[in-house]
Amino acid sequence: MLLLLAEGKITVFFLGSLPFLFQGRVLMLVLSRHRDESIMIGDNIIITIVDIRGDKVRIGIEAPNDVPVHRQEVYEAIKRDERKRNPPPSSV
Repeated sequence: MLLLLAEGKITVFFLGSLPFLFQGRVLMLVLSRHRDESIMIGDNIIITIVDIRGDKVRIGIEAPNDVPVHRQEVYEAIKRDERKRNPPPSSV
């Protein structure tokens, strides 16, 4: 069953009972979890809800050492610094 609910530029749809958000080209699976419950990503990444206080959620992430894990703002700063150090070749 596919149910589409459009709100502005964000579309919410359900495949079975799983909600997905679609915004532009990004598809996001939306899940609910309680404290101490986990989500598996592939076979070797575990996301666990550690604590919930008001509007803040603390999560724990177990991932292999070769998988970098960053908060989004840290990741974006790293990528910005990489672009400054290695600018793309200019097309003249």
